Amino acid sequence: MLYLRQECLSETRTYHIPGIDMIKTVRARFILTTIIFTMVAVAFPSFFLLLQLKHNFTERSEIMLKTTLSLIDMQLENAMLTRERDINDLLHDFSRNEAIKNIRVYDRDGIVHYSTDYKELGRSIAQITTPSAKKKDGFKVFDNKKIFSAGIPLLNKPACKSCHMNDGNTLGYIDVDVRFTKAEEYFYTGVRHTVLMALAFSIFLIVGLIFIFQKYINVPLKRIRESFQKVEEGDLNVSLESPYDDEFGALMSRFNHMVRRLKKTREELDKIHFEQLQRADKLVTLGELAAELAHEINNPAGIIMTHADYIQLDARENKALKKYEDDLEIIIDQVNKISSITSNILRYSKKRPKSMEEIDLPALLSHCLTILQPVIRKKRARVETRFDQDARVWGDAGQLDQVFINVINNALDALPQEGGRLKLEIRLEPQAVSVTVSDNGQGIPEKEIDQIFLPFYSTKGEAKGTGLGLYIVKNICQNHNAEIKVASRPGKGTAITIIFPKEGI
Repeated sequence: MLYLRQECLSETRTYHIPGIDMIKTVRARFILTTIIFTMVAVAFPSFFLLLQLKHNFTERSEIMLKTTLSLIDMQLENAMLTRERDINDLLHDFSRNEAIKNIRVYDRDGIVHYSTDYKELGRSIAQITTPSAKKKDGFKVFDNKKIFSAGIPLLNKPACKSCHMNDGNTLGYIDVDVRFTKAEEYFYTGVRHTVLMALAFSIFLIVGLIFIFQKYINVPLKRIRESFQKVEEGDLNVSLESPYDDEFGALMSRFNHMVRRLKKTREELDKIHFEQLQRADKLVTLGELAAELAHEINNPAGIIMTHADYIQLDARENKALKKYEDDLEIIIDQVNKISSITSNILRYSKKRPKSMEEIDLPALLSHCLTILQPVIRKKRARVETRFDQDARVWGDAGQLDQVFINVINNALDALPQEGGRLKLEIRLEPQAVSVTVSDNGQGIPEKEIDQIFLPFYSTKGEAKGTGLGLYIVKNICQNHNAEIKVASRPGKGTAITIIFPKEGI
């Protein structure tokens, strides 16, 4: 049995990558993955190849050492039995072989009795061998400076027992130091070269992949990310150009298309917004002007009313004026209508502080219809009302007045020129009070119903609509905890229902 150990210059290092669990960027993950896969792809084949080669050379060296040790053992046994040759001369004859560096024979106590190096005679084997020498069943196995060292026990064979009857089974040990052959030197040099080449190839592959990733993936990604950040900050003059007609080139082209559409949309929105604000400002101005005109009309209307009343009183006694009495009645009646209209305009346009109070809904809707009588007559609309009496809610009369006027006015705008029908309904329900304003107008497409409450959204065209009426209606309803529902069918009409909760009754 032979024990052999070969020692090659190798080094194992453990690398710790700090904060690996915090890696979040694509670049960092790619680099880490590239390193791991490259090292695995290169290290595993190289390791198994070198392991197999080492096993083959070890097995070869072991066979050679076994052969050498067996031959020395046989020659020593023959020399000791025949006494024909001196053992030292025999060992020196063996040492002439270039492969053998040194041969020694020592006893069980480790004292060297024979050696090709005379300086070792009489010394302990422990003083001669390196500190790495180990004893295993009589064998010391170590290697140093391109040398295999191995030993075998000198057994007390039957032929030896005549002289060594009481010396046990082992008489001593034979120790041989064998130099590496050229093939073995080339192998271990090749191992180092292979390791260095594998390491160099891994570094080259990792650096190459990182360079490819950096140039063709990371740089375009960084440009796209920075461009998105600029767009997020409001800069829509960003443009990406790619020198390659690849996936990133297509992505950048789509990005440029998206930015152009966003820029065009924003310009259109800014234009529409500016136009709507201009129109809203004009409406505010017209409203203020209407209020002033109503106030100014009230003064001459009052004067006409006063003189008409005086003439009517005089006509009752003056026969010459008697024939104008009916005409005076018509004049007074029309002046009253003018006064009523101007009073309603002033009441509606006047900004009043928010005041929550109990409101009579039938009376409020009747008042709204009175205000809108000129529009109703112009549309030749037939108005139907169905009011449950004693329907009261808690709210701000001015705001609710604005709500119903806006809703009714929208319904009137939707009516056809002939056969228009407007229906107002107030229902007292167990848990709420509902007000429904319905018409038989053109209706609203289903896809647009959710948009009618958005600011500046209007289907009336620039000449009529501002797109703010229903937006204001929705906000006022929210302030009153009221729910607003819309049911509409194109060509059949629209019904808007406002439901006031029970706690508001």
